[in-house]
Amino acid sequence: MTKQKAFKRLACMLASLFVAGATACDKEKEYELEIYLPETKMAIVHEKVSEYLQADFEESYELVSTNKNQHAAAQYSYLSFGGKYCSEYKIRVSQDKKFKNYFDLFFAPQTELTKYTVNLRILIPNTKYYVKVMALEDPSICSKVESFVTEDCVVRPLDITDTDNFNGPKNVRDVGGWSTNDGKKIKYGMIYRGTYLNQRSGDNDPIKLREYGRYIMKNCLGIKTEVDLRTSGKDDVDSNAVEKTPQTVNMISPKYPYYKLTLLQYDDLWIPVYQETCETSLKAFFALLADETQYPMYVHCNQGADRTGTLFYLLEGLLGVSYEDAVRDFELTSFSISGLRLRDEEQPVFGNHVRWGIMHKKIMTYGETYQSAVEAYLLSIGVSSEQIKKIKDILLTD
Repeated sequence: MTKQKAFKRLACMLASLFVAGATACDKEKEYELEIYLPETKMAIVHEKVSEYLQADFEESYELVSTNKNQHAAAQYSYLSFGGKYCSEYKIRVSQDKKFKNYFDLFFAPQTELTKYTVNLRILIPNTKYYVKVMALEDPSICSKVESFVTEDCVVRPLDITDTDNFNGPKNVRDVGGWSTNDGKKIKYGMIYRGTYLNQRSGDNDPIKLREYGRYIMKNCLGIKTEVDLRTSGKDDVDSNAVEKTPQTVNMISPKYPYYKLTLLQYDDLWIPVYQETCETSLKAFFALLADETQYPMYVHCNQGADRTGTLFYLLEGLLGVSYEDAVRDFELTSFSISGLRLRDEEQPVFGNHVRWGIMHKKIMTYGETYQSAVEAYLLSIGVSSEQIKKIKDILLTD
């Protein structure tokens, strides 16, 4: 036998021993934690929201206008696991089987149970995920890697609240997922909308961003830019504080960009005394959208409903989302604590006045279709055609 053949034979024997040893180790590995997967696809939205989204356009109005559940707007992606009791667990989630890119969620049980259920909070619809659970202090105490696929529901609501008391921003969702009239879709993970982040009603403000929510927004979602549509010193201050200090920094991280772009809602855009302010803010916002360095971004007013709804009515129309789907995105707020928001011409709301239908009629005087009318309006206030093209290039995917 030549030396070369002997070397090859030895290499093959060593490789066989290595594989056999690895297999034996895998068989001997005793996992102290076990994941229990749902029998069907992982849910994303609450059943009430699912029913609304699946209904035809006319029927969906009846469903949302009679809705009484104001706690159905968050994500409902629940995973159960059990096994060895630990003071805190880490749930690692990835779209990559090798976990090259992942996000970690944390869960500290209040009592020792045989099984726990956690909300995975930020999953994307119609996506395959890999997940494993491990003890925070000792990762060797872990589960097998399991996989699941999320439901195909277009809408991606998020849960940014604390784990113990559910305080934190509400009515939060990804603007991505909606189809456009040219066969494209808005990308997930680019723009998020929701309620305010700063403190507005004392230390116990149930909406303000807490540390765990800040961790999710910064580390798991990678949100960078905060766009605030409120009026500085008026409705962005703590009503319980002696000094009414306006928000001036990004609440996710003070190192990140923060823009105060004061905007009014619905047909108030055309009230002469406010028109210049609104148009200046709209031009600035669409300039931000044309800047790739600003993404991902979080856009809000106070309730994430009216001023925010007005802004995304314009953006979704510009991108080619159907009017019906723009209405659905607007009305999803009705499933949150922000309250009922409907497609009617006028809808009296306590402390507010919703005029979605009037706004749409006003916009439609600029063009024959929803998309062409919105584009014509934006061009008329100074948004450039180059910016519009850039926004579409950034936000749309095949």
